[in-house]
Amino acid sequence: MLRQPGHIMLSHFQQLVVDHQNLSKVLHALQWGIANPDQGNSVSLIANALDYIQHYPERFHHPVEELAFDYLLEHRMGDPPVIEQIQGQHRALEQETAQLYQGYQYGEKSHVVLDAPLIARFERFIAAQRHHIEMENEVLMPVLADLDASAWEDIARDMDFLPDPLFGGFDSREQYEFLAEIIERMHARNSMAK
Repeated sequence: MLRQPGHIMLSHFQQLVVDHQNLSKVLHALQWGIANPDQGNSVSLIANALDYIQHYPERFHHPVEELAFDYLLEHRMGDPPVIEQIQGQHRALEQETAQLYQGYQYGEKSHVVLDAPLIARFERFIAAQRHHIEMENEVLMPVLADLDASAWEDIARDMDFLPDPLFGGFDSREQYEFLAEIIERMHARNSMAK
């Protein structure tokens, strides 16, 4: 079980599900920042979103998934070619995130311009991230949901808990304060529209 400060206990599986929901919110905010480059601080929003994607999902979420996928393969559960495809997506997405993050950090210092090729690259990145999440949700999450507590103990035996710095509800959220503010505004706007 994972414990988030000030939050209820989440199982590793539940945390993976919540992470997908949260990453979708970050991708939505990133897409908004790219589509609205003149809406004050979009450069900071994009930089925050890339920093978050590079530091939380890739350092905690994907490693837990990778351990779970290895467990599935070892116990002949799930579809091995699909699991291997998703593992390949992890590597490709992590490389693309690192390249965008490094390039954007450099560009942020020299006043990056969101030109058509860079916007197209971001759009492909967001689409690939969304496709990856959808594929995991549709194909692998049902298999992972069937694992019992002892299987999850085996999977995450050597994992340290890394609280989510944006959605975890603790002090380091200030690092992503602007991103959090945009996500909250978007959520409020969507709630009002319903």
